Amino acid sequence: EKPGYTQLSQSVFELDWIDRIDAAHVMLVAEGVFMYCKEQDLKNLFRALQNKLNNPEIVFEVVNSKWLKGWRKKAMEVKLNKQLHFGKGAMFTFGIPDSNAIESWNPGYRFMDDWSFIDTCKLFSRKRERFIRLDSLRKVQWTVHYQLHESRFRTQHV
Repeated sequence: EKPGYTQLSQSVFELDWIDRIDAAHVMLVAEGVFMYCKEQDLKNLFRALQNKLNNPEIVFEVVNSKWLKGWRKKAMEVKLNKQLHFGKGAMFTFGIPDSNAIESWNPGYRFMDDWSFIDTCKLFSRKRERFIRLDSLRKVQWTVHYQLHESRFRTQHV
């Protein structure tokens, strides 16, 4: 650890950690985590962050909700379990259809930006680059950035 950077060794859903950090200037980075979580757990976490911190920002990876059902889900299971050897229980359970979907959870949640590893990949020819930049490919799994502004509706339950 160093000044301004804190690592915590507990579940992000054990919300008492929020009381132990400085409420100002908080950016939470969650890489490769939230897609394995339940939506309601994430809603509770975001609400706690919004209520206890001063306009925190959160950057996290998401998976497209299309990949959580039907043939896409089966393809994802093969990828995670057989090719990557994650184990039988490892499966994505949370996804969003588009980057701004989290804004619908609370009027204080503001979508800031998104990006995908494809955005910076220089290995593609011009023709392939146009094809790969399609959102249907770019947004299978990508990263979003949100700010959780204080809401006038603090008692709102999502």
